[in-house]
Amino acid sequence: MISYVLRGLTGKSALRKALQKHFEGLQLGELVTAAREFPIISRVDLQMALDQMFENRPASRLFGIHAQMGHETPTLAHLFAAGPFPMDIGPLQYDEVDIGDPVPVRCLKNGL
Repeated sequence: MISYVLRGLTGKSALRKALQKHFEGLQLGELVTAAREFPIISRVDLQMALDQMFENRPASRLFGIHAQMGHETPTLAHLFAAGPFPMDIGPLQYDEVDIGDPVPVRCLKNGL
């Protein structure tokens, strides 16, 4: 428990380290991001497209994102920000979306 508290106070996280390694050689100010909101009814189609896109990329890794203060939608800026409560790797979280089939479709809530 003590190491967890101390790690939180230093603002370091495994997720931040992974991002820094991924973007090695780039200045954070050089990164540009954009957001797009999809209608709720498109979530299933979007999940299927993402699953298909990453299906043949075995080197890709999917991280669940955990925020101790989970009232905001995580952004790349949040993931790089230092502070006492950094976002970190956590379990993947899904919503089960009912589309009228016997089994609902699992759609990722947030991930990286």
